[in-house]
Amino acid sequence: MSNIISYLTSYGDKTFVDEPFNELDAAILSQISYLDFTQFTKNEFSQFSDLKGQEDLIKAAAEDTWFPVDSEQLVSDVAGSKRYGQISWSDYLNLVNKKTEQQFSAITFQLSPDLYFLAFGGTDSSILGLKEDLNMSYQKTVPSQISGLKYFKKISQKYSGTFFLGGHSKGGNVAVYAGVHAEEELQQLIEKIFNFDGPGFGKDKSSIKINDKIFKFIPQSSIVGRLLDPDNKFQVVKSDAKGFRQHNLFTWQVTGRSFVRLDAPDEFSQYVSGATSEIVDLIEDDNKEIFINALYELITSTDSTSMTELKKNWFSKAISVLNNLKDVDPELRKVLLKTTKNLAVISFKSTQILFKRK
Repeated sequence: MSNIISYLTSYGDKTFVDEPFNELDAAILSQISYLDFTQFTKNEFSQFSDLKGQEDLIKAAAEDTWFPVDSEQLVSDVAGSKRYGQISWSDYLNLVNKKTEQQFSAITFQLSPDLYFLAFGGTDSSILGLKEDLNMSYQKTVPSQISGLKYFKKISQKYSGTFFLGGHSKGGNVAVYAGVHAEEELQQLIEKIFNFDGPGFGKDKSSIKINDKIFKFIPQSSIVGRLLDPDNKFQVVKSDAKGFRQHNLFTWQVTGRSFVRLDAPDEFSQYVSGATSEIVDLIEDDNKEIFINALYELITSTDSTSMTELKKNWFSKAISVLNNLKDVDPELRKVLLKTTKNLAVISFKSTQILFKRK
């Protein structure tokens, strides 16, 4: 299987003059934006070539990413490549606010003297990051979207030139939001916006005015990228993983300088997308807020702060959640149980679809 790491092996010796910036470059920088860049900046490193041979530092920066081993290899290969070696970074921003329920990060990569890529980080493994994602189902805007727009405005004032915007998962959603809601003069500075399997914006049609600049990619069994996206304006990429694991960019297949395309999402994606949309539409916004807040409180009552911690001793954590459920208001408990039951049905039926395809 060829993926974005394979692409680096084949094209790492080509400059952006030799081979112009493409969707795979955008995916690589979007994936790298998940790293903790404070590990690099505190050592006064400011471009990828500085990281050659810095394996321990790269490992520390990738430690809390979803796929640390692949991320380490990606950054090591990037650091040793001619294509990326001279790319510098600046303005790394990482915001975590429990009060406003925000988990946001962004970084600016300078590709050439007057060309930049603004990468917005996706959801990390924290429970807080998951909560902000869930809030999108009933809030018109979430804090990270506002921060993304502010970040783009700030960078466009600081540097003269044109800009690519991009991100994976929530980062892709934030990139689109920043571009769509920027002033018209700023939109004219945007080359392209890349959204890699990020959720949409429900019935909001604001993106129509710059649709020609937005490029959304989803894997064939996409779940996240289909959420809140009734328009289905995306390109389908072939992944070698199954189900939700396809959200991992490292599983997306590559041919030459682009992703391998498919004609349409598969049966799994179509079913999960339709079923979850139906549930979201049936629940009133007030009940969505009640359900999500209650679920968040139940999960945090286990003293878990990340999905990794939640998975450890998951059985005892589940027992803890069930015990705490007894103390929940009866009406709220009904909403929780009904919604959870519906989600369980979706999970069961989607698993059947996966096994049927084997």
